[in-house]
Amino acid sequence: MKFLICLITVNLISLPVLATTPADLRLYGEIPKQVCWYEGKSYSEGALLLQFDMLFVCATKKYNEDNGKLVWVKADASGAPIRPEISDKIRVN
Repeated sequence: MKFLICLITVNLISLPVLATTPADLRLYGEIPKQVCWYEGKSYSEGALLLQFDMLFVCATKKYNEDNGKLVWVKADASGAPIRPEISDKIRVN
């Protein structure tokens, strides 16, 4: 019985406090940007990285997606991503 009285008292005390507390509205103006990660640092699309005498560029994982996931892709000397050639045939094992 004492527990029930304490519970009702706490609810009655806390209700006015909850009613007067303003709502915390959080609006985020920016959409999270896709990045490539290396050694805990974020790099934007087009960033170049020299690793093991090979050049890598931060580019989309799939060549035909403009807003796809970014990954480190091997690059040529000019910094353009080296993509595998697309064949007209689909191979099924």
